Amino acid sequence: MYVKPICNCEEPLKYVEEHVVPVSWYITGEGVPGQRQFTGSIDKNLTGFTGTKWLKCDKCGRKYAVEYDDKKRLVRGAPIKA
Repeated sequence: MYVKPICNCEEPLKYVEEHVVPVSWYITGEGVPGQRQFTGSIDKNLTGFTGTKWLKCDKCGRKYAVEYDDKKRLVRGAPIKA
């Protein structure tokens, strides 16, 4: 039976992936970036996964490495030092 990963403080952990999201800016008449352009949606084709992932606790802020069991399910790895 699979048990969801939990923190040392007993809080369930969340899976986090770091992604890069491009942001575009208007160019002012002076030739410098001006107001940021945001359309309200993110083009998923432009986002990039950086390869960084971890498990985090919203209650105490601890982070843990991501590990997988033999069925490719998430399990808690070693603590990540800040």
